Amino acid sequence: MNARLPMLAAVVAAVALYGSMLAALVLIGLFLLVSLTVNTPVARRNVGAFVALLLLAAVLGAAGRERTVLDRMRSYTGIPVEEVAGARLRLTEDSRKISSGATLYVGRLLTVSRDEDLQAGADGVAVAFLRGGPRVVRGERLRLSGSLVQAEPDSSAAYLLWARGDVEIGEHQRLRRSLLARMGEVTGALPEQTRALFAAIFLGQQDDLSDRERAAFRNSGSLHALALSGLHLGILALLVGKIASRLLGRIQAVWLVVPVLVAYVWLVGPRPSLMRALLLAVFGALFMLRDRRVGIGNLLAYVFLVMIATQPASAATLSFQLSFSALAGIVLLSPRVERLLSGRLPRVISVPLSAALGAQAATTPILAEFIGTLHFIGIPASLVVVPLVTLFLYLGLAVAGLAVAGLGVSGLGVAGLGLAGLDAPNFAAAGLGLIYRALIGFAEFAGRAPALATPNGMEWTHWLALTLFLLLVYYRELRYLSTPTSRRLHES
Repeated sequence: MNARLPMLAAVVAAVALYGSMLAALVLIGLFLLVSLTVNTPVARRNVGAFVALLLLAAVLGAAGRERTVLDRMRSYTGIPVEEVAGARLRLTEDSRKISSGATLYVGRLLTVSRDEDLQAGADGVAVAFLRGGPRVVRGERLRLSGSLVQAEPDSSAAYLLWARGDVEIGEHQRLRRSLLARMGEVTGALPEQTRALFAAIFLGQQDDLSDRERAAFRNSGSLHALALSGLHLGILALLVGKIASRLLGRIQAVWLVVPVLVAYVWLVGPRPSLMRALLLAVFGALFMLRDRRVGIGNLLAYVFLVMIATQPASAATLSFQLSFSALAGIVLLSPRVERLLSGRLPRVISVPLSAALGAQAATTPILAEFIGTLHFIGIPASLVVVPLVTLFLYLGLAVAGLAVAGLGVSGLGVAGLGLAGLDAPNFAAAGLGLIYRALIGFAEFAGRAPALATPNGMEWTHWLALTLFLLLVYYRELRYLSTPTSRRLHES
C-alpha cells in the first residue's frame, strides 16, 4: 500500500478539506488497520512514517479550509457596503462573457468609493457584472461604477458588484495584451463561420460564440470541450511532442514541450483548470527526466496536494472539483472498465469509452448536486466530439499558420490536382468548415436526447460516491483482508 501513499494522502486531505478533521482521522485509522495486516518487517517499520504523512495531509486539508474562511473574514471595505458607488479591483482571471450577455470580472478589491471625494481601502474577492463590458486580461486593474453587495456565505467571493457605465482600465499586462491582439489577427485569417469557435477552443475566448453554438455543446453534455482544460493542453502537448520527438528525440522533446505549455498557459491565462494540467505535465516530465516510474494516480495526487497548499480558495470552486474528479475517474476507474470491455469491443472504442465512463462515474454526484441536470448523452457524445475538436484545433492552427506564412498551393504539393488557383489557406479552410459543420451538427443532434433533472440537497451522494470509489480503488487490499489468516501469512 505504501506505493499508493501519495494517493492516500490526497484522499485524506480531500476529506479534511471538504468534510472535517474528525472524518479524516477516522479514514487514517481505517488505512492503518489495512496496513497492519501486511505482516512483514518492512511494513511494520514503515507504519510510523505512513501515519505521520497521512496526518500531515489531513492538517494540510484542514488548514486549506481554514485559510479560505479566514480570507473571507479578512475581507473589508473602508466605507459601509451599502454606501459604495464604485470600486477598483485587480483581476485574478481574464474577463469572460456569460450566458446572460454580461461580462464577468473576478478580482481582488483594492479601493472603494462613495463619490469623487471619498475613497477608502478594501480587500476581498469580488465578482463584477457589466453588460457590454470590454475584454480585460488577468493582472490588469480596472475601475467600475456600481453598487456593491455581500455575497452568500457559501460563495467563493466575498462581494458582488453590479456595474454600470464606462470602465477605466489601468495600463498593465501590455505584453500579454499585445500578444493576444496578435493572435486575434492570426485567427482573423480563419473563415468567419469558424473563427469564434477556434478562438474559444484555442484561446478560451468564448465572447463571440453564438447562442446556437453554446446551446449545442451544453445540451449534448460536451461543454467541457469549450472550456480550456487539460483536454486542450493535452492536445497541444501531443502535437508538439510528436513533432519534437521526431526531430530531437524523446528525452529532448520533453525539454521543448514543457516550455511551450508554460508559454501557452501564460498567454491564454493561468486558469485553475490549466494550472492543474500544467502541474501534472511538469511533475511527469521531472520524473521522466530522472528516469523514475511514477503512476499517473500519484502524479495527480501530488498536483492536488500542491494546489490546496498554494491556492486553497480554488478548491471550493465547482471547476476544481469536477476536473479532479474526472481525472481521478479516468486514472483509477477507467483501467478496470477497460478490462471488462476488453475482447468485447475493439480497442479503438473501448479505450475512449472506458475513459468517458470513468470520468462520468466520478463526476455524476457533483453534477447532480450543483447543476441539477444530468446529460447522460455526454458519454457517447464525447466519443465523437473530442476527436472532432482535436481535428478542428489542429487544422485551425494549420490554416492560420499558412495564412500568416502566405504559402500557395504549390507549398502543399497539390498543384497537380487542378487547384492551382486556390490559396493553401483557402484550401485548408474548406476542410475546417466541414469539420465545423460536422461538430455543431452532431452536438445539436446529441443535444436532443432527454436529460435527467435531479433534486436539490444531494450532498449525501458525495460521501456515498467516495465510499464506493475507495472500495473500487482498494478492492485488492479488502480482498486480501478477507482471505484466511494462514493464507495471508503464507503469502507474506
